[in-house]
Amino acid sequence: MLSALAFQARAAAVVDPHAEIAAALFAASATQAAEQRSADAALRVERLEIDKLTTQVRAGAVQRAALVAAQDHYVAALAAKDQAYSVEISVFRGAVTDIASTPDGAAALARFNDGDEVGALSILDRLRAARDAARQKAEDVQSAAEGRRIAELAMEARDRGKIDTTAVIGRYEEVTKLDPSDNWDWVELTRLYGDAGRLGDAARAAHQAIATAANNRDRAVGLEEEGDIFVTQGDLTGALRDYQTSLAIDTASAAANPASEMAQDDVEIDLDRMGNVLAEQGDMAGAGKDFETALAAARRFAAADPSSIDRQSSVSVNLIKLADVQKAQGDLAAARANLEENVGIVRKVAAADPQSARVRRNLLVSLNKLGLVLSLQSQLAEARKDYDEALGVAQAIAAADLNSARAQIDLATTLQYLGGVQASEGDLAGARKSLEDSAVAYRKAAAVDPSFVEAQLDLSLGLVRLGQVVLQQGDLAGARANFEAGIAGLTKIAAADPSSAKDRRNVSAARQQLADVMVQEGDLSGARKIYESILAASRLALAADTASTEAQRDLTVDLNKVGGVLQRQGDLAGAKADFEESVAVSRRMSQADPTSALAKSDLTYALIAHGADAQALGDLDTAQKDFSEALEIRRGLAAADPDSADAKRELESCLDTTAELLVARGDSVGAEKDYAAALAIARQAATQQPGSVDAVRDVADQMARLAAIPGAGVAWADVVAYLEGEKAKVALTAGDLKQLAVYRSRAAQPVAGGAK
Repeated sequence: MLSALAFQARAAAVVDPHAEIAAALFAASATQAAEQRSADAALRVERLEIDKLTTQVRAGAVQRAALVAAQDHYVAALAAKDQAYSVEISVFRGAVTDIASTPDGAAALARFNDGDEVGALSILDRLRAARDAARQKAEDVQSAAEGRRIAELAMEARDRGKIDTTAVIGRYEEVTKLDPSDNWDWVELTRLYGDAGRLGDAARAAHQAIATAANNRDRAVGLEEEGDIFVTQGDLTGALRDYQTSLAIDTASAAANPASEMAQDDVEIDLDRMGNVLAEQGDMAGAGKDFETALAAARRFAAADPSSIDRQSSVSVNLIKLADVQKAQGDLAAARANLEENVGIVRKVAAADPQSARVRRNLLVSLNKLGLVLSLQSQLAEARKDYDEALGVAQAIAAADLNSARAQIDLATTLQYLGGVQASEGDLAGARKSLEDSAVAYRKAAAVDPSFVEAQLDLSLGLVRLGQVVLQQGDLAGARANFEAGIAGLTKIAAADPSSAKDRRNVSAARQQLADVMVQEGDLSGARKIYESILAASRLALAADTASTEAQRDLTVDLNKVGGVLQRQGDLAGAKADFEESVAVSRRMSQADPTSALAKSDLTYALIAHGADAQALGDLDTAQKDFSEALEIRRGLAAADPDSADAKRELESCLDTTAELLVARGDSVGAEKDYAAALAIARQAATQQPGSVDAVRDVADQMARLAAIPGAGVAWADVVAYLEGEKAKVALTAGDLKQLAVYRSRAAQPVAGGAK
């Protein structure tokens, strides 16, 4: 960037418009991106010569005309080799050529080229304002055209991180006031409003984009934009209607113009959006089909034009969407493979255009997606690495554009993911801090516009997650406060759309967690009242849709909750009835879909709850039958999905349950076998989660269970030695150290009967 004296010198000198246009085109981000895509050795040599000429011109050793000629030739040569760049630079050339058509405009462009983008834009604003004052009202359209070109420069400056979203919105708002007939101005304004979280304004702008459409494609684009706003506002029905209409238009256009890449692209984009809505509505099969079709098309286009950044980006987007569906369906291996491919693509694009905020956002989203799958596979260290990198990117983007609600949501979401890994690693203090910071960012986004349902929902769900971590810390009052705040927000959202089963389920899930806190507080009557009200609502939902898998699953969960609190109140017979109904419903679901791992897992929970109640009633045979069936199912689930940390945890828990019953029945040999199997799982998890205090604690607990069985091959001294060895590696809590003291005391006691 030039000094103030240098700027004054440039201002005093006669500005050469041709030279400034050449410099602007050569320095444009489009040129830099195309240059990164090009593998032409001659162009690289030419670039080095231009850099040398630039140095010589600044030193006064060479006339600037030679540099201008070289820059012109370089841009022309690059455009001849890259069709996409040729189109993009042609549009940019028109804008800067028009700006440089007057001496003052050329001087402003010179400042832009010298690195003072903000100052140049300010000059151009003042120039246009002076001209507008002299024009008649009939010249508004001409003014809008000039403002539009400046707005395009402002968009470029925004993408470089020099100005924020609000500044660009102001420019497009002014343009649309002067000339409301341009369809694309409304499209740009819709997207900018969406980024800022001004959804009401975005919806109005999208409506104008549709109303001003000059052709079918413009109308399809306007419908897509309106659909995006509907999604953000939580209106999935309205969004799907718009996307389907847009797809019909674009499909007809693609059929009529099979050679048109743009027409084929439009169909791919429509399929992406429809897949998103279907996934939100729970239709994972339909969503997966749309995403697979879109990905196949994106791969064909990318293979036909391997140098195109846009084509690679399209593949990247579709990989993410398909991976989301695969993750929801439980296919973590496939999801991880797609996300790893995606991150590789995004890193290449980011290297080609490192200053682009849009590209950097794609990187942070990609890292978050991959980190989530890695955490589900218990690869916590790898997930943490991705989240840490994503957080740095999110913080930089949010700091550069303080008025962007989207940037705040991205930051909050990244903090949510990071907090989840920290909690899994046992760093509850760190997790709580991350989730509290996340809530702050969500509140900033939600405060922008009352209709911003996405931000309101994310904030409410985030408070529920925060409550879970606070509860793990033993802070019941803090957990209750967060759950109640989350419930208030979720209840408001559900009231706004009574037809949304998903919103109602969010409220029920949060209320259940509040009731769980009440159980720990000893308020069993209050908790029971909540559980029973949720159960009643689940029965009504199932009666309204008897084929609904979600409604049946909700019923089993609610029956288990009510049964559990009845057990605590001593009503074992009442609990038995609820558990028996839960087993019956779960068994029907599992038999109806034998391939569903979720249905099988739900059945095991119902069996274990029923078995525990039978054990409390003294019916040990029934308890053992239930536990054995649950154990067999969980062994099968763990074998079918060896990468699933959840499946292993469930198997370990079930082994503990069966072993405890065997101990009660005097079968120490059987108990030892099950505890040993559980210990092997715990050791494997600890190896995969280095630094996790929870994993270390789990291993110690399993060793202690074996140590309590005489002759089982594990002594209390072994438990002490293990924890002593781990003290330097993980941050043991005060409770852990207290338990270690208990183990030391037991190890110091004489061994009865000479047992080990």
